[in-house]
Amino acid sequence: MRKTLFLIRVLFFALTCLSVSTGFAQNSDSDHIVRLIYFLPNDRSPQSDIDERIDKLIRDTQQIFAGQMEHYGFGRKTFQFETDRRGNAIVHHVNGRFGNAHYLTESWKKVWGEIDEHFDRSTNIYLAFLDISAGDLDGFACGYGGHHGTYGGAALIPAAGGCFEGIDVTVHELGHTFGLLHDYRNNLQPWIDLYCNEPMTTSRCAAEWLDAHRYFNNH
Repeated sequence: MRKTLFLIRVLFFALTCLSVSTGFAQNSDSDHIVRLIYFLPNDRSPQSDIDERIDKLIRDTQQIFAGQMEHYGFGRKTFQFETDRRGNAIVHHVNGRFGNAHYLTESWKKVWGEIDEHFDRSTNIYLAFLDISAGDLDGFACGYGGHHGTYGGAALIPAAGGCFEGIDVTVHELGHTFGLLHDYRNNLQPWIDLYCNEPMTTSRCAAEWLDAHRYFNNH
């Protein structure tokens, strides 16, 4: 009887340790997901449905990448984004220190200068939406994006207007956060076209890169 009780205790301890180890691995995996931010200047009112609109946009973007990966034989691999218990996208709201006019120029520097006080984009990828009166950034750009550190990156897109309404800009800028660079082989223009069929995000080379990328292997 004593031997049996001892074996039961050993088994219980082993299962407990295994459970803790598995849980830690899952938590570690969840670090490599895209996180969403809505940045609001202090003299603007928030859009009432912005969370829902961002939720739809990120899901559509997720499907675009999945479709391209499947097209090249890698299965419907795609990135994950942060969600709540109900499966809705979590959108972190950050209130800016200044008014709308302040963020119309040098948008990237000013916005991320404030966001970096709350989030670490060197270890995670963040997609931020800036709510300003203009439909672009700095008077000419639909968005900015790039990777940072080993697994980090950031992208900034206006929260309204044509750059926000279509899916192309989000796909393009997120592509940069995953390490994809402009591909001018089929585009001789000084500015690459922002379309979902652009080679930067749809070439086989891009799919091979993403197939090995940490954010596309989060299962």
